[in-house]
Amino acid sequence: MAGATKPAEISAFLDAHAAPAAAAAGGGGGGGAGDGSSLSEEVTADNVADKVGGSDPWLLLFGDAAKGAEAVAEAVYGQVKVGVADASLAATYGVKGGSGVAMLKYGTSEKAAKNAKAFGSSEEAVGDAKKAALESIPDDYVEKLSQQTVDMWMQGVIGPQGTFERSAMCLLFSEKAEVPPMFRSLGMRFEGKLGFAMLPAALGARFNVQKTPAVLLMFPVPPDQVPEAERPPDGQRSDRTHGPIASRDTSHMAGTSHASQRSAPS
Repeated sequence: MAGATKPAEISAFLDAHAAPAAAAAGGGGGGGAGDGSSLSEEVTADNVADKVGGSDPWLLLFGDAAKGAEAVAEAVYGQVKVGVADASLAATYGVKGGSGVAMLKYGTSEKAAKNAKAFGSSEEAVGDAKKAALESIPDDYVEKLSQQTVDMWMQGVIGPQGTFERSAMCLLFSEKAEVPPMFRSLGMRFEGKLGFAMLPAALGARFNVQKTPAVLLMFPVPPDQVPEAERPPDGQRSDRTHGPIASRDTSHMAGTSHASQRSAPS
């Protein structure tokens, strides 16, 4: 997979490598990607109580702000839910003049109208609303690893006797200390299916990562699919690594590579 990639495409890519038997975590909403349907949702006085809920952050767009709803929904796909809201709800959510954005933070207890934070309808204001919604997403589902902890964590993903408790490892290499919102959302969505971790850029060389930030997806390959020249000795494991997914940030992919990890991490 090469070239600039949108959040929906990254989610689809990871879906293909997630164990189908495992249940997805509560986060990561935003259906409709790839099937031509709208990425934003219509929110009215009749359906708001049922629709605007759950743990995902929400952006309710009113008036002029709603004109860019699809672009906003595409930018935050799988991370924040976006609704085109009826004007009759504007005052309820604190949006003055019938035009602007109401932001509801991550968490089921944050969806009451009284908890909404209102933003204007300008491009800058909408951007601020997106940033606030994304920053509310927790990073509990992404392990922050170091040189001292990476091997133990990877062994936990592999499981006893190479059983692979989760179907793949998704590793983010970055010089930053904070986990990006997209990676936090993916960690929630694929909880129990993929192992997510963030590593210092300095550890990239160990995984043949030449440039950061970058994301590597590592998953086991059946022995009969590994080229003979790359087959490890008996009792050891081979991985196929796709990456780097991100060449600048986690919304871009830049090529794929094939690698063989000759021994299981100790």
